[in-house]
Amino acid sequence: MLIEFRVENHRSIADEQTLSFVTGRPADQEDRRSRAAPGCADRLVPVVAIFGANASGKTNVLDALVWMRFAIVSSQAHWLPGQGVPRQPFGWGGWLGRPSKFEATFALEGTRYRYAFEVDNTVVVREQVDAWPSGRKQTWLSREGDKFRFGKHLLGENRVVQDVTRPNALFLSAAAQLRHTQLTPIWRWFADAHPSSWLVRRRWHAGATAQWVAGMLETQPKLFPLSQGAIDPRAALLEILRQADMDIADVRVEAEETRTGPKRHNVFVRHESAGDAWLPIEEESAGTQAFVQLLPGLFESIGQGRLMVLDELDASLHPKLTRAIVHAFQSPLANPHGAQLACTTHDTSLMGTLIGDPTLRRDEIWFTEKQASGATTLTPCAAYHVRKNENLERGYVQGRYGASPLIGPLIVGSE
Repeated sequence: MLIEFRVENHRSIADEQTLSFVTGRPADQEDRRSRAAPGCADRLVPVVAIFGANASGKTNVLDALVWMRFAIVSSQAHWLPGQGVPRQPFGWGGWLGRPSKFEATFALEGTRYRYAFEVDNTVVVREQVDAWPSGRKQTWLSREGDKFRFGKHLLGENRVVQDVTRPNALFLSAAAQLRHTQLTPIWRWFADAHPSSWLVRRRWHAGATAQWVAGMLETQPKLFPLSQGAIDPRAALLEILRQADMDIADVRVEAEETRTGPKRHNVFVRHESAGDAWLPIEEESAGTQAFVQLLPGLFESIGQGRLMVLDELDASLHPKLTRAIVHAFQSPLANPHGAQLACTTHDTSLMGTLIGDPTLRRDEIWFTEKQASGATTLTPCAAYHVRKNENLERGYVQGRYGASPLIGPLIVGSE
């Protein structure tokens, strides 16, 4: 499970910003949303949701996570020699010449790890791997440019990996290429969170989603129990769509032959009120398409205990549906493997108290704000010392936490 993520000098982020999954208050015996992670002394929350005005940098916080994963997976295999590092530093104020820094602390198989690196436009400046296998810190790797130091606890062909690591590639990336026994699980922790789980949505990917639906209906994957009592993948899928109030009675996939490459799959749905009429999924509403697009990431993340990174959680979705997705990660029953969700959203009902308890704990809420310099700051809700009975939704909309836009008249000359 991810414990903490730090980033400096990436897109709209200048100074170091920290996103933490550590609980901000003592665990409530009646609140089962926080989790214990073997290897981590602190309890962790399964969800962090970032709120803020448009263009305040919410997406860039998540993009930094995705870029860190991209560098770990791709630097040795795909970054060309002599072509530098494809980073995106903060654009002004002298930051273009400074390194970009990324750091993740996480718990994996009972051990806490911290992996960090710095890059500039041309090379990897620094890289470090720390581990706490018995509660005591061990530095496995410390790199300064082309100088590598290996701790006594890091076994294996370290010098061989060093010899093949290019100046613009990460040692961790090269180590995984050579199947380094101790470092490959760390690489795998990032790599397994593949793009369908580290999902930052921008448009409807009909082909990829159709391929996933086809595979789900034709095989028997291990499903996470969003739907209790489902006896097969089709029943599970239809039950989830029913719970989402999509008015979908059935789903089918048709394979279309192509002249080159694999078959192309098309998804069709039948509505309760439409009799025997079937419609292509592309003709469904934006909300239906958005939800179906989320299903692969949801199934894989929750089913395998991964981190899901989701930009614009509420895009085209009803507030009840966004709450259901958050609850799926928070529920120990629906999420037995400790999957986590990092998301951005404008859905203030997740903070509210109109019906029952708020969906989000206060330590699951974060705010972004753009400073006069154009740089993004990321602040936990807990930093505002909110009163226990304070209505967070009202306070956020009123700008009490500094992350709400100051919007004037949208028509020139209006009052």
